[in-house]
Amino acid sequence: RLFSEDEELEQLLNGEICFKVYPFSSGGQTSNAERKIILPGSFNPLHEGHIQLLEVASSLLESGYPCFEISAINADKPPLTRSQIKERVKQFEKVGKTVIISNQPFFYKKADLFPGSAFV
Repeated sequence: RLFSEDEELEQLLNGEICFKVYPFSSGGQTSNAERKIILPGSFNPLHEGHIQLLEVASSLLESGYPCFEISAINADKPPLTRSQIKERVKQFEKVGKTVIISNQPFFYKKADLFPGSAFV
């Protein structure tokens, strides 16, 4: 069964799924690539410094699919709402960059979700 974006985000917030990928990037690699180069943050707002940081990290690491990651569940703040998530995701769509929304507030859990990936 295909789920709507709202249904998927609700599943994410309820812990039924661990992450959702918004593959807005263009290029030779796909968001299904095993190794990812992940820049986590709140991105409220996303700015040019974030984009440049991921580009530099990607050029240094040479292999891996570059993407940003936002945790909807934060260890220090209330969880993001569906509307807050969707607003933040729009920023990445505008600049053509892939973003992953996860429900993992801790890096060791993110590392379990994305084995072999590099975190910036």
